[in-house]
Amino acid sequence: MKTPSSSGTMPRWPRYKHHRMQQQPLFQWGVLLATVALLVVGLHFLTTMIPFASDWEVYFRPITRGWLDGSLVLYEDTQWGCGFWNPPWLLWLLIPLAGWPTWVGWGLLVTGTILLIAWFTKEYPARYRWLIFASPSIAVFVVYGPVEIVPMLGIILAWLADDRPHLLGLALVLMAAKPQACFLVALWLLLHHRQRFRAMLVPLGVFLLSLIIHGWDWPLRWAGGPSILRLVNVGHNITPWRSIGLWMAPVAVALAWWVLRLPRTRRNLGALVAAHPLITLYLGSHSLIHVLTFSLLPLGLGWAFAGWLTSFSVFLRGWFGKAFMRLDFIIAAVLMIGYLLGKGQEEP
Repeated sequence: MKTPSSSGTMPRWPRYKHHRMQQQPLFQWGVLLATVALLVVGLHFLTTMIPFASDWEVYFRPITRGWLDGSLVLYEDTQWGCGFWNPPWLLWLLIPLAGWPTWVGWGLLVTGTILLIAWFTKEYPARYRWLIFASPSIAVFVVYGPVEIVPMLGIILAWLADDRPHLLGLALVLMAAKPQACFLVALWLLLHHRQRFRAMLVPLGVFLLSLIIHGWDWPLRWAGGPSILRLVNVGHNITPWRSIGLWMAPVAVALAWWVLRLPRTRRNLGALVAAHPLITLYLGSHSLIHVLTFSLLPLGLGWAFAGWLTSFSVFLRGWFGKAFMRLDFIIAAVLMIGYLLGKGQEEP
């Protein structure tokens, strides 16, 4: 079996063999209508708790505009400076959108992300695409209006990089824009690339440029600022670290050691993405669209459907309060059990 790194041509996402389900129109329409009803009810509760497009309107857009006009110093305890936790080059990517009205920038980010997921999953069987696009995690992403298109594009480009170290380097820059969402995936893909040291020249150049633009001390301000110290305990952190604390460390270390040793296959990419919410210290529920997009198909329909069902935990906060955000990582835990126990789909 050829892996993308051993092939001399541009790798493709594998076509998975699947059996056509017996057509049951009445049942399918019933499931579809029930899902739509749940999504509508869930969106109602979410939008009563979270301002629509809150991530874009409250954080990313004003922070980008504030940095451009000089009224904000990143990673300092000002109005918004301590609310930005990402590397500064993410702001560079958001400049073209920040000048537009809020709903335009939010609409372009959301539409671009949905189109990227649609392109990536174009060869998936229809039932898997249905599980992704009818997921509450998509609804949460739309409500928040975050910038998940950046790390998601990075993961795809890194997988397709093959013998193109500069493409891998660009992908690492994109993934590093939201390190809490994919740092482990970036490390795994880098370790499996034959020209990993050449690939590192691109992020190194971007980092040096950021020191010139934002000051040589911005990494120190980032590491020592109030934002980084409170990441684990913020109310919207869904990782088990928030509830379990240091007791999670042995599990996270063992899981990271296992997944980083996996060979470079499409199924194992899904395992890395599914393991990430259980290992990283901080993650928002809107970032679970990574898990849905990359991790459902390689598991097979049974585990994929189980993961999809657990994704409805995001709506529990509407009935029982924000404390139930701590349960959102369950989808990753269920899928990770599937990767540990099952063989999943076969790759050609």
